[in-house]
Amino acid sequence: MEEEVSSQNERSQTSSPFSLKDNVSETVPDSFTYLNAKCMLLEKTPKMKSSLYDHLAQLIKYILKTDEESIMERLGEISVKLKLLTCPVAPDFIKDVPEPAEQLSVAKSEVPLYQVQSKAPKFQTPALTSCPDVARVFYALEQAGLGLPSEEVFLLAVSVKKFASRKNPKKLRFWGKVYGIHKNYYVVEVEEEHRIREMSQETTEDENPQKKPEPQSPLQESDEALESLQIDLLPKSDWRPQQPTPPDEVGRGTNKAVYYVCNSPTEEWIKLPDVTPTQICVSRQIRHLCTGDLESKIESFPPFPGVEKNYLRAQIARISATTTISPINYYQFEEEQMEENAFSESFVPNPEYEPLSIYELADSSLANWVHHAAYILPQGRTTWWNPRTTEPSDLEDYDEDMEETAELEPETGPPLLTPLSEDEEIGEIQPWSTRITSQFFENIYIGWAQKFLGTNFSPQPAPKIFEEFPSGPEVDEADDPTAEEEAAWRAAQEEATKKLAEEAEEHEEEEEEQEEDEGDEFED
Repeated sequence: MEEEVSSQNERSQTSSPFSLKDNVSETVPDSFTYLNAKCMLLEKTPKMKSSLYDHLAQLIKYILKTDEESIMERLGEISVKLKLLTCPVAPDFIKDVPEPAEQLSVAKSEVPLYQVQSKAPKFQTPALTSCPDVARVFYALEQAGLGLPSEEVFLLAVSVKKFASRKNPKKLRFWGKVYGIHKNYYVVEVEEEHRIREMSQETTEDENPQKKPEPQSPLQESDEALESLQIDLLPKSDWRPQQPTPPDEVGRGTNKAVYYVCNSPTEEWIKLPDVTPTQICVSRQIRHLCTGDLESKIESFPPFPGVEKNYLRAQIARISATTTISPINYYQFEEEQMEENAFSESFVPNPEYEPLSIYELADSSLANWVHHAAYILPQGRTTWWNPRTTEPSDLEDYDEDMEETAELEPETGPPLLTPLSEDEEIGEIQPWSTRITSQFFENIYIGWAQKFLGTNFSPQPAPKIFEEFPSGPEVDEADDPTAEEEAAWRAAQEEATKKLAEEAEEHEEEEEEQEEDEGDEFED
């Protein structure tokens, strides 16, 4: 028996998973050996978040919880999964996946610009002849210290060329770039013939309208019934809303051209709506930086009638009217149209134009440069419209005296082809500056679409409250009288009536006496 026990002790010592010969002596009690082994299992390294003891405890807990028959086959797999959840993975075992570069999305958006159409476009030669050479324009601007990056100019030139081949406009030019808070705007100016033809057809249809009798509303019937009763109604305001100023005709004035915009040369060009005089007048009274979103609201006072695309269109019209210039004698009016008193914007290039020298064009007096865009009047139009040309039948309470004041003094502005030397200074700052480049000229705008005032901008104050019903005894409410005041008023009324009655009796008696006296005299 003793031999068997000793042999079992030897086997247990040899089969033990831990060797304590290096750490503890053979005389250490068994309890200390257990604690030493547990401490070894609880040790953590800087790279490991959990110890081997915790890992084994979680593994045993999972085994007891699942109670599967094939747990021994999946023991290694379960241990690896637990280790991934609790221990950080060494960087050597993780393959770095490169993130897509920021330029990749930009390159993908530029791919359609370089694609060649398999089929020939509908319009081949006319579109190419009307397409401007954007690269040449910006090369000339670069000589004067202005312009855009070469990569941006190249993309812009390709985008404008594709747009011209698709739209086939009568005339096209790159108008400029408007900066925005979030995104910028690229603007293209287009003149379309079909748009003018459609507008002329609409005007001919409007000249011969078929007027239908308008049904009378019940409110109008009730108003007429009250007026027939001759009742003393409340006072009515004689204020009438001001008639909206009609916009310029299509193909003339502020709506002479159509404008397309986009936030990037790789995006589609979006058409801007026509501008109205009200939008131009309000845009002169506010300051608003574009955001890059055409549908964003305009928070301002006075309130702007529209969204950002309408505001951008109004600013484009204002900028075009004041900064579109050309060398003197480059354009001339058509003689036939001048004899027929045609529209003042009808001018054509001068076939006999002789280019001026560079030094003459760069003269600081700017007498060799002229405006060839119509001036926008304070009314918001390029041509004066009389607001009192409405027919009398369309106005209520029309008075003949209005005919005397129907003629207003029309607004006027500088005529076309006026030299730049006549432009007014902004404070002490000259409105124009010159640089020597070449004889080639083009009009390009790059900026925030905000007018330089020379002073700080002061927003328009709120108007005074409209006094619809002026205060007076007919409108003001009075306090109700007390009982004593009513009794005194009645007594005063009774006394007044008695006095009137007595005076009437005395007057009758006097008349009777006079009649009797006259009768006696007649008998005598």
